[in-house]
Amino acid sequence: MSEHDSADEDTGPPSAEPGAEVESTGSDSDATSSEKSDAVSAETAAHTEPVERTELAERMEPVDSTASADPQASDAENPSEPEIDPATLCALNTTVLRGVGERLGIALDEAAVARYERLAAELVVINAKMNITRLTQPDEIAIQHIVDSLLGLRMMDGVASGDGGQPRVLDVGSGAGFPGLALAIAHPKWNVTLLDARAKVVTWLEHVARVLELENVTGVHARAEDAANEKEHRARYDIVVARAVAGLPTLLELTLPFARVGGRLVAWKGESADDEVAAAQSALSVLGGKVTRRHRYTLPGLDRERVLVVVEKRRKTPRGYPRKAGTPKRKPL
Repeated sequence: MSEHDSADEDTGPPSAEPGAEVESTGSDSDATSSEKSDAVSAETAAHTEPVERTELAERMEPVDSTASADPQASDAENPSEPEIDPATLCALNTTVLRGVGERLGIALDEAAVARYERLAAELVVINAKMNITRLTQPDEIAIQHIVDSLLGLRMMDGVASGDGGQPRVLDVGSGAGFPGLALAIAHPKWNVTLLDARAKVVTWLEHVARVLELENVTGVHARAEDAANEKEHRARYDIVVARAVAGLPTLLELTLPFARVGGRLVAWKGESADDEVAAAQSALSVLGGKVTRRHRYTLPGLDRERVLVVVEKRRKTPRGYPRKAGTPKRKPL
């Protein structure tokens, strides 16, 4: 990043907390009173950012389940070094992956598809030891992890690095590596940082990046509240992404401080997205963001609507945000 980006935001100790305009737990059900319901309805009807929809009509072809081994059986024989070849564990539906790539204008070549398959296999192996995802079947990983992550690329068009180089992307609460690893495979020239508060998870993410030979990926072990107040990370990223982390009022405080002015947050949300946006108006005002797009879509084989919420960083986040660890969740703005 350029020199002027390094001084983009203050990182001093928190100032006095302003009164929260909206009291929320950060869950998917932010609007609990009739007054909030009225406010949600009015805001939803009046929002001016484009509301878009993606239809994915591809049908999932059955995958031979016999291609998956039982990782726990090998763990029992040799718990320290399981005799498992991860490359044989998960046969992804590559037809769906390529189809989505074509719709997004992304050429997923053989190398990229092979990396997604190996990523899925590594996920199956680690999940037998450390539960980091409930989705472990080949079709689940292909559709609900990889395809879902790739759909977010449409919300990242036109974002360039603040210093003229390749975009810097931060995945907050990366967990199983989605969307961060999926984006890094699709765009190997992007600089992707995976942030998670769990040391074991970060160790695994770094292992996968080495196995997949992703030199554009860096793992960071830290809480978002702490890392966002460090000069190395504050206001340093062009794109911040978050998937299944927290309700939007809380999520904004955990993510917007990382984005440079002119950058954006892309948040993966469910059917309650409009309610969350309505409940997040105070947080948006305080933290310097504005919701500019809401993109609605459904995944192949699933009925529930999903929403990508795009927030542009319009001005610097004030000193003192994010507040100390745990406060954004307990007392959302």
